[in-house]
Amino acid sequence: MNLEEQILRLRARLNERNVEDAFRDDEDLIPLLNEGARYVAKKLMAINRRINVVHDYADVNTGISRYPAPEDMLFDIELWYGDPTANPPSASAPRAEKLVHVEPNRCKRGYYMDGMWINLTFDPPADILGGLLLIHCAALSMIDGGDIPAIPQDLHMAIVVAAERYAVPQVGEAGKQQLTELDALLGDLPSYYKKENAEQPSITVTGLQYGVAGRSRAPFGRRY
Repeated sequence: MNLEEQILRLRARLNERNVEDAFRDDEDLIPLLNEGARYVAKKLMAINRRINVVHDYADVNTGISRYPAPEDMLFDIELWYGDPTANPPSASAPRAEKLVHVEPNRCKRGYYMDGMWINLTFDPPADILGGLLLIHCAALSMIDGGDIPAIPQDLHMAIVVAAERYAVPQVGEAGKQQLTELDALLGDLPSYYKKENAEQPSITVTGLQYGVAGRSRAPFGRRY
C-alpha cells in the first residue's frame, strides 16, 4: 500500500471522502501516517530487537580515534575497519578487520561506545575513505524518495488505523474500540516472527518517513 492509497483509506476513516468533506490537506495527513508507521515498527522491534539492522560507513582520518555515531543508532552490533577498495565488502568479511568491543582504556585493538560516540582504542595511521563500517540497529529514520513503508504489506492497514488514533484520539468505549482494532491487526505478530528453536527472521527497515528527507549527521553515511 503506497502513500496515496494510505491517504485515501485514512480520509475514509475520517469521513473526508469527498472534496467538500475534507478540511485537511495531504500534507496534514502525512505526518499522522508517519507516526502510524513508527507505531507499527515499534511493535515489530518489540518482538525482534534486531529487526531494523542497517549498515553505515564513515571515512577514517589519520590520528583521529573518536567518531560520532549515526543519530538514529539504538545499539551497535559490529564495527569493521579497513580499506573498502582493497577489501570490497562481503557477507563474510565486510572489511579487512572486525574490531572487538572492549571496555574503555583497554589496550586491546578494538572500540567502545561513549554515549553517541564511537571510540577506537588506537589511532588510525592513515586516511581511509569509507574505512569504518558500522552494523547497528537503527531507530526509524527518514528515507529519500520512496513512499511505501518497508514493513510487511499485511501491516500497512495498521499504519492507517494508528494514524487515525493520532488524528482523532478517542476516549472511553470509542478509544477501546480503536485499540481493539489495532490489536486485531497486530496481535498475531508473534506467530510470524517468533519461531521456537529457529532463528528469527531479520527485516531491514531503511526508514518510514514520507516526504522530503535526508541525513545531516556526519560522518556516517548509509549504504543500502
